[in-house]
Amino acid sequence: MSKIIGFRYVSKSYYGWAQGIKRCGDSYDLVTDFDKNHEYEADFYYQTNMIKPKFMSGIRYENQGSKYEYILNTGKPFIVSESEPFREYPGWLRFGWHDYGWCYGNFNNENVGAERWNKFENKTKINIKPWKSAGSNILIMGQKEGDSALVRLYEQGYKSFYDWAFKTIEQIRQITDRPIVVRPHPRGAGKSLNTFIRRINRFSNVTISNNVKRGGNQGGLGLDADLQNAHCVVTFNSLSSVEAVIRGIPVIALDGGCMTWPIAHKSLSDIENINYNIDIQEWKNKIAYTFWNKLEVKSGECWDHLKAVYKKD
Repeated sequence: MSKIIGFRYVSKSYYGWAQGIKRCGDSYDLVTDFDKNHEYEADFYYQTNMIKPKFMSGIRYENQGSKYEYILNTGKPFIVSESEPFREYPGWLRFGWHDYGWCYGNFNNENVGAERWNKFENKTKINIKPWKSAGSNILIMGQKEGDSALVRLYEQGYKSFYDWAFKTIEQIRQITDRPIVVRPHPRGAGKSLNTFIRRINRFSNVTISNNVKRGGNQGGLGLDADLQNAHCVVTFNSLSSVEAVIRGIPVIALDGGCMTWPIAHKSLSDIENINYNIDIQEWKNKIAYTFWNKLEVKSGECWDHLKAVYKKD
């Protein structure tokens, strides 16, 4: 029997996570704090999201940051839960070892078939369109400042997401004079965006999208409007790239955590050399094992699949 530990404030038991573990014959304990003189006799840990800047000071460090650090410092395997990759089809959350990003998490999804994707497709009626550039704009997807998905961006020396966006525009302008549209994250307003808007006046044919409705995480009709005029999408690792793929819009992803990484172009130099023949079947097969619905989590199907990565002899 394996023992899994979670901490209050950092381990949200989505979809009956605890029940699913117990139905597999393992145990799950949610504790309030840790005893710094005694490491819990845990085989694994469970957390929601990853450590990020706002967790590292004040009361947030006490309640959250210190717990994330503790889990990392044990050196033991841990599961991460995160939001659904297909945001238009809610109810299928990500669960993976060590991370929730494509190249950094382990979802036990190598050498898998199409069975889970077919199940997802049948339930949601999702219809992914063939690759085609719908318009002429290069659409840069904004991301929420301070989000855990941007930690690797900050580690590269960028002080904000919009510093990265400015540098990206500079690089694009060395390649093409296509119109560039920057789509701010719906929850990404602030001083860094205002400064960015002033800075981009030096560039020709670079605009800020007018289709952003403040609040929330998913772009909805406003995102659709921007995608309808896109030659391609440029992103660090935004989940908006998934919406782009659904609509057949080519994606250029610049971080391996992007959930469309296997079927994305990897360099800005590809902007004028888009490959419209990328096969997405293997990606569909694999991404279907990164997310699970409530019944699958609560029944233990999700945990049974994931724990196979660390099977005990």
